[in-house]
Amino acid sequence: MLVQIIIGALIKAFFPYASSVETILSYTTLSVIGLFLMVGLQIHFKKFASDLAICAKLVLVTTIIPIIFFVGVAYAFRLDTLTSLTLSVVLVTTGTGVTIQTLSNLKMLHSKPGQFLVLVSALDDIPAAFFMVILMLNAPGRVGSFDLSWNIFFVSTVAFILSYFVKNKWVMSILFLAFAISFSRFLEGFHISAVMGGLISGFILSLVLKGKVAHAEGPIQKILNPILPFYMIWIGMKLSPGVLNDFYLISLSITLAIVAVLSKWICTYLVLKKRKDLSPVIMAWGMVPRGIPGFAFASLAVTNKLITADIFTVLVLVVSLSTWIGLFGLEIHLRKYAKAPSVP
Repeated sequence: MLVQIIIGALIKAFFPYASSVETILSYTTLSVIGLFLMVGLQIHFKKFASDLAICAKLVLVTTIIPIIFFVGVAYAFRLDTLTSLTLSVVLVTTGTGVTIQTLSNLKMLHSKPGQFLVLVSALDDIPAAFFMVILMLNAPGRVGSFDLSWNIFFVSTVAFILSYFVKNKWVMSILFLAFAISFSRFLEGFHISAVMGGLISGFILSLVLKGKVAHAEGPIQKILNPILPFYMIWIGMKLSPGVLNDFYLISLSITLAIVAVLSKWICTYLVLKKRKDLSPVIMAWGMVPRGIPGFAFASLAVTNKLITADIFTVLVLVVSLSTWIGLFGLEIHLRKYAKAPSVP
């Protein structure tokens, strides 16, 4: 991801037709709907019905407490209230996609800690998506809002109904994406962000279609994989290179990164420290990465002028750092867990 972001920044700096390229790449933001569709598909409450109370507590604690710290840091650096709240919401996201990939690579995705981590990290983005909806109502440059279009709703309904009957996993995956994108665009008529629309779409599909969801997840990921690098390049093209020469903004980035890592890690560990079956240390590291959701929320914020290009660049740095640190710690402790004789 970091290489792709750098490529985007270099294109913006040296390519004479960068603005045209940026316009074309802006359509890759539709892949974000697909990503949050995947997150919604991962929300399987029945697997942890007995643990929903601890799950809800964990999501609440890892949202509210970090937001308080982020707002405090923002005010200490004399940022205005809207900017402070926006960067706080961006930084309480959790990178479910990168966590799933790490768990899958180490054959730990179907372990109890792995499954619980996927569920919690997916749920952890819901409060952030909800807060972003509220912030969007106050966005100075709100874009992407649509008048309610029943044609779009009709498309989403047809895609949903067809997905119920088809058996081919690739056709089903395309219908899932069509449903998520069209339904998300319809919800934008209510000023509900596409991010929340993707989440809601995935949750509806996982709730109604249940058995079919597992067959579609792999193909959806394969459809999104070629698009996501271009999305990250688009993110890179929106960076403000002057941040790297600004001591104030670099100091803000480092402070936020430290708070981002420690707040999620400590909150998660303290909530789960008595649940040895869920490996509290693994959970703590798994909640640290912000991943694509962090980039998606940051790009949504800067597009709608909730934050400036400089603050957007700060957020990209913080999201990148927290993701790298979190995945590094997660992989180390997953390998230790896999070697332990008590692994089921």
